[in-house]
Amino acid sequence: MAVLILHGKEAMQGRMRTISHGFPAFAEACAVAEMEIELEKEIRPRTPFLTGALRASERVEALPRTRNLVGARVFAGGPTAPYAIIVHEDLEAFHDDGEAKYIERPLMESAPFMGARIGRRMWLSSGSRLI
Repeated sequence: MAVLILHGKEAMQGRMRTISHGFPAFAEACAVAEMEIELEKEIRPRTPFLTGALRASERVEALPRTRNLVGARVFAGGPTAPYAIIVHEDLEAFHDDGEAKYIERPLMESAPFMGARIGRRMWLSSGSRLI
C-alpha cells in the first residue's frame, strides 16, 4: 500500500485541489460503467425483440454535468427505432420476448443499490486511495 505524506498546509491544499478537479470526471466514468452493466445484464434482456433494432438502439450516456450532479442515463430509440417510447409505455401490448417498461423497471429495481455499486467501483478503481 502506498503512503502519501504531505508537509504543510499548501501541500495539502494543492493535493485537495488536484483531487477535486478530477473527481467529477472520475465519478461520471464510474457511473457510466455501472449503467453499461445494467444495460447489458438487466435492460437488454427485457427489451422486446422483433427485428433487433430496438435493442441495438439502446445506449448509455453521461448526464450533463452540473455543480451538483454527475451520472448516467439509458436511451433507446432514434432514427433506427423511433417507436421505442411506444413500446416502452404500452402496458397493454403483448410481447413474445421482453416487456413494457423495459428500461424503467430494471432501473427502479437497481436504484437502491446503484450508489453503493458506483462507490465500490470508485474505491476499487482508485486503488483504494480516495482518502
